[in-house]
Amino acid sequence: MKDVLNGIPQVMAIVRVSGNGKVSLKKEVRDYLGTGNEALYLNEQNEILLTTRESASGNSAQVQGNRLCLPEEVVAKLGLEKGSSVAMIQREKAVALKKDGHCCEMG
Repeated sequence: MKDVLNGIPQVMAIVRVSGNGKVSLKKEVRDYLGTGNEALYLNEQNEILLTTRESASGNSAQVQGNRLCLPEEVVAKLGLEKGSSVAMIQREKAVALKKDGHCCEMG
């Protein structure tokens, strides 16, 4: 998948939140981030970004198999609950997490 096509962010996946705050990391998302054995980080700035780059505002992301465990503060910030949909949107070397229905907001 190309980096942000013609400057327009692409929705890479829309996934449902499980009761324990986990979401599936689709193959396209894992491939885009280049996740082999690299750690993933959740950076909370203007938006929630999943990335392989560590930053001062980032926390190590917990991944179990192909499931991303969303911390309570991320669930609260996005207004998620069991069954909510999360859109994963391309950003430069990252993927933004947005509550579905808010996925067209620019970062």
